[in-house]
Amino acid sequence: MNGMVVFHSPAERQASAAVHGSWSRTPAELVLEARANGGFGNDVHNVCAEFLGWLLARSPRPGSFGVLNLPGVPWHGADDEWERWYHRVMGVLAEQLPPPVLVNLDDFSVSQGGQVVWAPSIRCNG
Repeated sequence: MNGMVVFHSPAERQASAAVHGSWSRTPAELVLEARANGGFGNDVHNVCAEFLGWLLARSPRPGSFGVLNLPGVPWHGADDEWERWYHRVMGVLAEQLPPPVLVNLDDFSVSQGGQVVWAPSIRCNG
């Protein structure tokens, strides 16, 4: 199955590069197995790198994958450029088919297609 994973922080208005691939299992299952929804910290770029390392260390590997940059990162300018960029990128990601797995590193939830796949409260209560 094809799919992608993006780690993001709404509070910091940051998103990692996309980990895109052809997976032997759902990307959400891999994120949860790796504990990449908080187990590697809450910096979107570091967590993305750690998730890639985890994938590469599996034998056999859970599919073939690569890294895709997200468009238009505002390196310079006003503070509100980050907010506009973040909302624009999240809008583009929402239109992707299949929908990407989004890992929110503020609340450690995992969602796909607007539906929460995993959240700390789901784990604790169910």
